Amino acid sequence: MPTNAEIAQALRDAGYVSDADMDAAIAVLEDALIVDEAEDIEAAAIVDKAIQKQTILDAELVADAAVAVDDTDVEAAAQAVIDEAFAAVVEDKMIIDAAEAAIDAAYVDAAAALVTAELIDEADAPAVAALLAALWLDDSDE
Repeated sequence: MPTNAEIAQALRDAGYVSDADMDAAIAVLEDALIVDEAEDIEAAAIVDKAIQKQTILDAELVADAAVAVDDTDVEAAAQAVIDEAFAAVVEDKMIIDAAEAAIDAAYVDAAAALVTAELIDEADAPAVAALLAALWLDDSDE
């Protein structure tokens, strides 16, 4: 993830923040651009979702084997595991969606904070939010 100084530099390079306002922009970004926690939550949910999907696949194999040998107790136990893991996948999807929404909102909130601090023009806020997202995502992909 880029540092707030790197983000402020990119905002300056794009013409949104003046040289004189760099330190103030960095300070505003420190307080307003908070996505780390949401990214951590999203990452944990993505990992758990993958684990739960593998659990479903494994339990389906057990259930199929139980059906083949007519073991209804094992089949029922495997189905219970499948049901529980499926519910966890659904919950993980909701957590991922909420985290992504929080991350998206953080870019908009940071741009709004820069407007409030009179460091960028209100008309530039949507473009600044998009730039913040692009900077964060470009750095995350590396």
